[in-house]
Amino acid sequence: MCVTNEEERARCKQMGIDDLNRILYIDDIVKADDVYFAATGVSD
Repeated sequence: MCVTNEEERARCKQMGIDDLNRILYIDDIVKADDVYFAATGVSD
């Protein structure tokens, strides 16, 4: 997590994220089995 202020820190704590230095994996973020990931980019 890249927390920039106390408001963001409080919001993370409110959502149950206590360790802001922990690496979050997909199973930590999404609890359902139906997950889609889409990424786009522009290059020359």
